[in-house]
Amino acid sequence: MRSVPRPVSALLKLLFVAIIIAVVVVVIGAVVPGFTPEILILNIAAEMGLGDRLALNPAVESYLNQTWGGQTINLPAEGTSELCYKDKYGHDTYVIYYNDTDATVTNQQNVHNPTMAELKAFLNEDQTERYVYSKPSFVCTNFAVILHDNAEAKGIRCAFVSIQGTGSSHALDAFQTTDDGLIFVDDTGTTTGFGVDRLAKITMGSEVSEVAVFRSGFFAQGSSQWSDLGDIISGEMWW
Repeated sequence: MRSVPRPVSALLKLLFVAIIIAVVVVVIGAVVPGFTPEILILNIAAEMGLGDRLALNPAVESYLNQTWGGQTINLPAEGTSELCYKDKYGHDTYVIYYNDTDATVTNQQNVHNPTMAELKAFLNEDQTERYVYSKPSFVCTNFAVILHDNAEAKGIRCAFVSIQGTGSSHALDAFQTTDDGLIFVDDTGTTTGFGVDRLAKITMGSEVSEVAVFRSGFFAQGSSQWSDLGDIISGEMWW
């Protein structure tokens, strides 16, 4: 019986691991938009505590300092409130869950507008995006309410945002940062529970585009769109 020398055996193992990684990269790349080997490396490094976990995705630059063209509603500074607005006919309209119960958010006293650094640190710590999306029981409204309430509980002022498009509607959140202006954050997760924090670009009359907040996000090199939402025709923001 002829044995393989240990150095050769070790090289064969490394080659086998490299082939497996290559296959995984190809498979993920085929099903995940914007995925690159670099993103895989960044995610692995982030999970291992290596590198700058809070490094911003360079693509977020055009998602900062946004303007809002919809309604703005100021809720009581403290306590739980329903999300109500006037529709184009002047009727009171409520944000509801799929089970027809009214959605509510909870504001806290002594909250403040964060810096971008504070917002990054909060989003990195918060795990709202890791909840599993499941229609109709757990959808965008659930994610937006949770992120809002978690931020307010941490002393960070946050707005719940609802937008209506030509095809459907969507819910997300907004933060008025002191250094990068108004920022929209969408933490709606996925059906697999591997969601990422995303910034959204909200412009009336246009489609929503989104990009990962952090460089290590799977969508860091590209953006995703809510194609079924269509062009935004109206929106409400509750502070």
